[in-house]
Amino acid sequence: QQQQQQQHSASATSDDSPSGICQDLRSDAINDDHILLHVADLTNEEQVEYMVQTIVERWGGIDVLINNAGASQATKAPSDAMVTLDLERLLQINVVAVQRVTSAVVRRAMRPQADKVTNNNSKNNNSKNN
Repeated sequence: QQQQQQQHSASATSDDSPSGICQDLRSDAINDDHILLHVADLTNEEQVEYMVQTIVERWGGIDVLINNAGASQATKAPSDAMVTLDLERLLQINVVAVQRVTSAVVRRAMRPQADKVTNNNSKNNNSKNN
């Protein structure tokens, strides 16, 4: 019951931004060496490279990469009415960011014996193993 109260109070006072959520999770996992929380804009190549570098420095590499892209159209519209900036945002998150992360991990962090990448689509949540 005390743990439930702590979780409730943390979520009631938390900042809903990625950094705020990460800070809440860090406070819960402060003594756990098996958890690394890192906020990164996956559309930013430098942040992706830094994230992968941080993981390599902490654990020496990655056994499994699970990409879980999650953006959708801000406003639903047919293709001929879709705002180009909305489309570019979707492509940056759902396609380019997935490729950017996969490339950085495979180049710098994927352990040779692992070689496992799973891509989840935010729409149908199907998995495909490469």
